[in-house]
Amino acid sequence: MSEQPIDLEFSPTESKRFGLKIYRYTADHIEELRLLGLINRERADVVFLRVPADEATGLHRLDRVGLPYLVADTLVRYDADLTSEMSELRNPSLELRQLRHRDEAKLDSLVRTIFLGYKNHYSANPLLDTRNALAGYSEWASSFIDADDKMAFIAELDDAAVGFATCTIKRDESAGILYGVIPDAAGHGVYTDILRLTKRRLRELGATRMSVSTQVQNVAVQRTWVREGFEFTQSQLTVHLNPLFSASVREVDEFDFDDAFRHDQVASESILQYLNERYPGPRTEIKDYRCAVLAPLVHGGDYRVRISFPKIEPNGYHRAVVAIRDGENLCVLAYCNLINKT
Repeated sequence: MSEQPIDLEFSPTESKRFGLKIYRYTADHIEELRLLGLINRERADVVFLRVPADEATGLHRLDRVGLPYLVADTLVRYDADLTSEMSELRNPSLELRQLRHRDEAKLDSLVRTIFLGYKNHYSANPLLDTRNALAGYSEWASSFIDADDKMAFIAELDDAAVGFATCTIKRDESAGILYGVIPDAAGHGVYTDILRLTKRRLRELGATRMSVSTQVQNVAVQRTWVREGFEFTQSQLTVHLNPLFSASVREVDEFDFDDAFRHDQVASESILQYLNERYPGPRTEIKDYRCAVLAPLVHGGDYRVRISFPKIEPNGYHRAVVAIRDGENLCVLAYCNLINKT
């Protein structure tokens, strides 16, 4: 088993795209306290966590530390040996041309045509505006152009662009990352030929193995991979953690925790009382309240309360996040919805 990552990986492009502090984290197993510590240190809003699919039975451990989460998708990985015999093309005139920066506009057009309406793990998270996901695919594909250990290709049939492929290669290991075929060319073996051509190109560059991945529900492409000599090797869960430790659409409320409530048994009740007193409104109700006490609150501690509102809807829906910290140590974490019924 490999070692757990030391840090969360900040994603500047996704953070900019969705207006939240977004991080990525891939691990062999769930260590909830370690993960919470990393999230608290970075004040992360959303973390895209990838773990082996058999860790599904351990997701309940995230509830112990109060982290909101949802399972966004399941990825499956297949691998192929590139030293074996390659098949001939079904479309002999299909050509694969490596893209350069001058081709970015052409690649952008292909991506936007092929992936319009495509649902990915972003679609599962109500915090993320999926209208920005298509631009994300385009940015992702373009990042493979003229990059170290990466490459992007355009597939042309009779001088017309019909698809694209992006790949990585590092020594003898390679991967097909993002592929696409325009709707008008689908069903004619074009995808299969693009896959065969990238396998050849990667082998020419010294790769002996190639991996590919997709969401588990994409059955058709998996059938193609099996026909092309790929074997299933791994499945991973994509879990979205939504701690929302930085985001707030209104002024954050911060104050010292009153001595009268420095006891973990009443911390939850005191949070509810404060919200009722501080944010009153006609027919305002507190719903979906959940609170995790992570460390005891004792007299003499230097506790600080932070209340933020990362999401407010016009219909009166307020998402509130309450964090009580002793310095940098997170002691109490609570979430609730304030609903204005007027």
